[in-house]
Amino acid sequence: MNYEQWNASDEFKLKLYIADEEASKQEHALDALLDVFEHQQGFLLPDKVLTGRRPAKYSREQARKTLTRLTQKPDWPQSLWLQRDGPPKLSVWFSWATRWVHLYITTYVNPLASLRQEDSHLERAQRLVSLVRSLCSRLPVSFGYAHSVTDLAHAPRFSAESPDDLLSPPFTCWLNVLGRDCVEALGRERVLALPAHHLESLADGSVLFLTRPSMRDFDSPEARLAQARALCHLRPELSLEDTLSSLLQRSLVFQPLEPSFHPDVAPLLYLRIGKAQLEERRGLMERFNAFVPPPVSERLPSFDAPPADVEDPLAAIRLYEGFHAERLTALLHKDLPEVMAQTPDTLAAVDEYAEQHHWAATMPEVFEQDCVPMLGAHLGLLLVRHLGGRWVPRQRLDEVQVIVGATAWLPFLRARHLLEARRTSGDAFLRFSLTQLFLTAAREAGASH
Repeated sequence: MNYEQWNASDEFKLKLYIADEEASKQEHALDALLDVFEHQQGFLLPDKVLTGRRPAKYSREQARKTLTRLTQKPDWPQSLWLQRDGPPKLSVWFSWATRWVHLYITTYVNPLASLRQEDSHLERAQRLVSLVRSLCSRLPVSFGYAHSVTDLAHAPRFSAESPDDLLSPPFTCWLNVLGRDCVEALGRERVLALPAHHLESLADGSVLFLTRPSMRDFDSPEARLAQARALCHLRPELSLEDTLSSLLQRSLVFQPLEPSFHPDVAPLLYLRIGKAQLEERRGLMERFNAFVPPPVSERLPSFDAPPADVEDPLAAIRLYEGFHAERLTALLHKDLPEVMAQTPDTLAAVDEYAEQHHWAATMPEVFEQDCVPMLGAHLGLLLVRHLGGRWVPRQRLDEVQVIVGATAWLPFLRARHLLEARRTSGDAFLRFSLTQLFLTAAREAGASH
């Protein structure tokens, strides 16, 4: 997985706080905000209004109508969502609050990679700066920033719980806005001497500055040094060495790790990594690279396995394959349509589904009669169809075997262990996956899958 693929899920976030109650009044502020966004070009121009039902084509009249309707609902927030499908996707949220911060303006661009492309990153950065400058010219912004969503998740917590929170920046980003009160609290002379890539005083007394020309290299050592220098200049009580070290540590989140997964659980781990949020991915990759699953215990030498003890073995096999296994595909056909093919490469998705739904705890009444039989029959069917296995029906489901070569595998017992372990461990899918049993059986049988 290269750098672009690793970071493909990251988003760009712009957030502005407005604490001036008079300027934030809905009628005045809405017109000012819509004026600014209507004059944007390209990827910053929204074309839809989210109405609470289905999106409607953007118009100023539709925006006003939607906001009026939503604010009449006492339990609904006074907010307006605008959107553009892209690419890139744009989401704009205006939220009027009852606290001392009276208006929040939040804009997302998804994916962030669209702002980092070599041929357009500077032009798109200029458009974003122009947007912020225009918003600040229409409304008195108290504080603001624009940066990577993932990186902000690792930054010091900032929730603007009191007016003082807007007077001392907790972090510096690619783009930063310090409101007039913040500038005065920090000292205008100090702020105007910032070591920034770009700095400008705005008409209302606020200051806008960039730490780098664009978002292209926000996580690079050069960008981290620029962010650290700016923050420590504004807050001299901070250590440049410690601040830079913390920022460089945050940059590791964006550096891909090469997978070295145990082959018997690799398909499941690749699936889990692919679904993980970017801020979780590196930690998961480190843990999964170190993970060695315990050997599969649901097995017997075929010469030691008890023989079939049911009156009609063929009827029992039809029950496993034609009823229990088919019920699983019927259950999953909407969420996991690929399972309909009943092929080994879908086992990881089945393991993941069982892990997420926690059947043993959420549906204990059907766990025994439905969940274990469905999963075990699906695993057994794959052993038969793809490894040349042979069913050995037994009255006790946990003793049912599929003979492959010199080994009798116990698919229903494996399914039980997976589901029961899930009650106490969120990592049951790692230790008792259906995937591992099948791949172990395939390897030992000399099959190629």
